Amino acid sequence: MASRNKKVTKYRRPLNINIGIIIFGIIFIYVLFSIILYMINPHISVYEVNKGSLSTNNTYQGLILRQETKITADKAGYVNFYAREGEKIGVGQTVYTLDETGKLADLLADSTNSESTLTDDDIKSLKTEISSFSNDFDTNNFKSVYNFKYDIENTVLELVNINLLNSISDLTSENAGLFTTCTAPSEGLVVYSTDGYEDATIDNLTEDMLNYDNYKKTTLKSSDLVNAGDVVYKLITDEAWSIVIPLDEEKATEYADRETMKIKFKKDGVIANAGFSIIRINSKPYAKLDLTNSCIRYATDRFIDIELMVSSIEGLKIPVSSVVEKDFYTIPIDYATQGGDSNQLGFLLEVYDQDGKSSTQFVEPTIYYSTDDDYYVETHEFEVGNYIVKTDSTDRYPIGKTAKLTGVYNINKGYAVFKQINVLYQNEEYDIVEEGTTYGIAVYDHIVLDGKSVNEDDIIY
Repeated sequence: MASRNKKVTKYRRPLNINIGIIIFGIIFIYVLFSIILYMINPHISVYEVNKGSLSTNNTYQGLILRQETKITADKAGYVNFYAREGEKIGVGQTVYTLDETGKLADLLADSTNSESTLTDDDIKSLKTEISSFSNDFDTNNFKSVYNFKYDIENTVLELVNINLLNSISDLTSENAGLFTTCTAPSEGLVVYSTDGYEDATIDNLTEDMLNYDNYKKTTLKSSDLVNAGDVVYKLITDEAWSIVIPLDEEKATEYADRETMKIKFKKDGVIANAGFSIIRINSKPYAKLDLTNSCIRYATDRFIDIELMVSSIEGLKIPVSSVVEKDFYTIPIDYATQGGDSNQLGFLLEVYDQDGKSSTQFVEPTIYYSTDDDYYVETHEFEVGNYIVKTDSTDRYPIGKTAKLTGVYNINKGYAVFKQINVLYQNEEYDIVEEGTTYGIAVYDHIVLDGKSVNEDDIIY
């Protein structure tokens, strides 16, 4: 019997490829690679473009001019006021008494059986005055505190004296001879202070007069001693008044055609319409605002802060930090042509073969901006010394001239792309840029928050 073949052949299992493991491995490598890139690359903050507006800074400190008459004392004595400052009084109404002995206050106290006190309305009025000053206080203008102190003291004394005014008629004729009752010679608003501006007009204004640092106000209080001929108070005799504010040449040109202006008083938020005109003092522009009402509200003010209520500027609102400047080559628009498979706008670039023979090659650089004269193209798409050939002509334009564009980096596609912008207005934090431009940005675009942190074509992770 033939011997059996005892040779054993090892069975080789077929190679089974697990597609799931391969896919998982690829995904794992991709995720790991992305994490590493995220960790080693700087983090780029993104801003979404939205519509917005910014109000221009149109707040000014103005000088008030009005018709004022100074009233003087006929003789020496102690004054006691009985009309509240800023109040409108009529002809013949008692304004103050002139006490030659200084005993009127004692006589009034004796003639009343109870201590004179302020009414609830008086206290409410004082609180309102204090609150208004506190809200408008400027730490850079500390000397206004002293004026306010005198005003409050004077107001309190006036209120007390007003409450005692009826007691004067109860004094005996013998005692009454010790003082003189003084009445208003004409109708007007009473003010118990002087500042040297009572005779100021548009025609005699100077730059120094418009400087608040040079301003000095003298306030007369009840119980003060005056001499014959001293100014005791003044009357504002006309409801028409004006405010003069400084302007720069740019604003003067912008407002040159205006005849009216809506203004807001920062002191109390009141809005009014005023006549508007541009005047010049020593060749410098100022605005003159004419009003015919509300004089009583600001009778005790000489300088006042106002806001010109001009329209706010609207557009696309972006952070100032996003804005950058970038250099581009400029090419005259006459050298542009259409060609290539896509019939896109481009240029004929002069090239040379190995034998030095010249020809033209159509190139399609990205156009970042255009004017009536030039196209703006990326500098890395050409080299200095390249020539662009005009279609159907022998004219050649040498690449080399550059110009700057203002813009932001758009990252909608995952990498940085420069987009030109037209800035309409800006403040310290934001720019308002024109919407709907050919080469610019649009609402909901994503841009780099810090424009200086990236370069063109940088991939954003």
